[in-house]
Amino acid sequence: MGRAGVTYEDVSRAASTLAAEGQNPTVDGVRAELGTGSKSTIAPLLKRWKLEQQGVVATATKMGMPEGLTAAVNDLYVRLQQEATSRIEEIKERFEEDLDRAKKDQLRLDEKNQEMEKLYLDAQSRNNQMQNQLDEIKEQLASTQEENRALRSKLDTTEQWLSEKQDELKEQRSVVRRAQENFSHYQGKVQEQREQERLKYDSEVARVRATMHEIQSELQQIQNENQTLSDQIESLRQGNELLKHQLTEKDYEVEKHSVHLNDMKSANKQLEGQLFVVRQQAEDSSKELKAERDSRALLDRKLAISEHQTSTLITENKRVKESLEKLEAERIKLLNRLAGKKDDTDER
Repeated sequence: MGRAGVTYEDVSRAASTLAAEGQNPTVDGVRAELGTGSKSTIAPLLKRWKLEQQGVVATATKMGMPEGLTAAVNDLYVRLQQEATSRIEEIKERFEEDLDRAKKDQLRLDEKNQEMEKLYLDAQSRNNQMQNQLDEIKEQLASTQEENRALRSKLDTTEQWLSEKQDELKEQRSVVRRAQENFSHYQGKVQEQREQERLKYDSEVARVRATMHEIQSELQQIQNENQTLSDQIESLRQGNELLKHQLTEKDYEVEKHSVHLNDMKSANKQLEGQLFVVRQQAEDSSKELKAERDSRALLDRKLAISEHQTSTLITENKRVKESLEKLEAERIKLLNRLAGKKDDTDER
């Protein structure tokens, strides 16, 4: 903390020191003794001091006080004034040093508290971000699971439809087989009737041919339907494979999201641990701040005691001045008595 401006007490102390050393107090001499101050500031204060000193000396001379006693009283006054001023200056310097140190400690604690608060806010912000990401992953996971359930339902429906088509294909094949058996039966019957019913051969052959044509048409239609069903079954199988592949990819995504979710949970736990440490450090900083505040309160109490001591010194200085004034009055009375006795002796 910077030194205050030059005061009358500083000039008085420096001038008294120079006078005690037998030197004439001048503006340059006082300035050299103090090591600071401007001539325009020191000059009026030094003039005031010289006037006071001249007043004391003039009073003592007017009262007929011996020069040695006058010098002794003046030296006592100067010494008491120097001691009081020095004590007050020392107390002020100690107070300024303690106050400066307390301010620096308070500033350091405020900076540390701000740093801890910033760390706490950063950790809380990261925790919130991780929580938001965790919520998003949970939503994605729920959406993926819903898609998987829809795909599984579609796959079950497709497999059921495929089973039904396979049953229809088996039935169509049974119809074809029965048609072939009927055709064989008709061929045998025609062969037997060829010998027995020659007359009905043409009409029967025509009827059989018509029947065979119908059967062949039905057989061709059944084969076409069978081919169509085979194509549909193959297409459904391919779709089923595609659905299975998609389901596998979805399962992989679900597993990947689960792993990510576990990582996020682990990171969240770590952040919670860091947040707990930051909170603990913040509590410790609060405790340190409270201790510093208690120290500041103690310093304030010391300051009050120092101010009280300063007030006491000022009061004591006033009391000394009053004692000097009483001593001076007693001295004047004593001189007057001595002067009266001397006049009586001269008259006799």
